[in-house]
Amino acid sequence: MVDAQQTNPVWSPFFQLIHAGLKELLKADRVTLFLLDREQNILWSIISSTLKAEGIQINIPADQGFAGEAATSKQVIHLPYDCYDDPRAAMIQQTDQKTGYRTYTLLIVPLVNQNGDVIAVVNAINKLKPSAHLDSLLAERVDLAGFTVSDQETIQAIAPIITPFLSSLN
Repeated sequence: MVDAQQTNPVWSPFFQLIHAGLKELLKADRVTLFLLDREQNILWSIISSTLKAEGIQINIPADQGFAGEAATSKQVIHLPYDCYDDPRAAMIQQTDQKTGYRTYTLLIVPLVNQNGDVIAVVNAINKLKPSAHLDSLLAERVDLAGFTVSDQETIQAIAPIITPFLSSLN
């Protein structure tokens, strides 16, 4: 269950830069950076509501879905093409039916602080072909090889740079 709240002042240029950088580095169609709020037991993120420098906060229970699984287990979740083949993907299929979007590949990486505590989860959806054209259908742009170990290592390499900022948001 996703809960959307009003505009959040955390939608800062640096948060936007991290989000855009992850999307570009991973060649992902979509990236969501969820922050863990242990007190409320939620994973929350800011999504852009307009082209303005603002966003809407979305909340999901910290123990549900793949993002929750990654946060609680501290394990990377990698679903190659076609992620619908994974028996745990029922929630993704339901969400895709509601939104009209199609999830083919998924990479979810928990980010930990210096104490080893999960503070955030990177949720990358649909690895794109290097030569993908934006005007093509999503099914034609998705890289059937999916996300790679190198993509996971990229996230883990930049984690020490971004986690201090992300820790300050909670």
